[in-house]
Amino acid sequence: MSRILKENPDTLELMRKAIEKSHRTGRAYALESEMAVILIPRGFKQTQRVPGTRFYVDFLNEETKQIVELYGDFWHCHPRFEESWNLKYGGINPTTKDVPSERRAKDVERVRLIEEAGYSVEIVWQSELRRWLLAHK
Repeated sequence: MSRILKENPDTLELMRKAIEKSHRTGRAYALESEMAVILIPRGFKQTQRVPGTRFYVDFLNEETKQIVELYGDFWHCHPRFEESWNLKYGGINPTTKDVPSERRAKDVERVRLIEEAGYSVEIVWQSELRRWLLAHK
């Protein structure tokens, strides 16, 4: 699990609420809204453009040059689900119009360019958050 989440004792309850809200509303960004409660007091700003790049990120702390990206399993084509997507969608993400390997290649390149600009990037997957919450019931 993410270092950011492990280091914050209030994380468990906040993330439970975020996932419950996400399920209730059907809106993926609920997770980002609740994550903001954890990260903003720690110097992060939400949905910021990374200086010196063309990229926007979910959370950015300019002082520490840290970035936290929340990856939705569907949008970012988590490898764990690729086989079921191939069966269900014919190998193409209907939202992004990418095949999973292309989406992941774009994400890897994006992270590489952000890191070249001097930032550290931490990726937090939606499914990892859910598994973490189940393990901490």
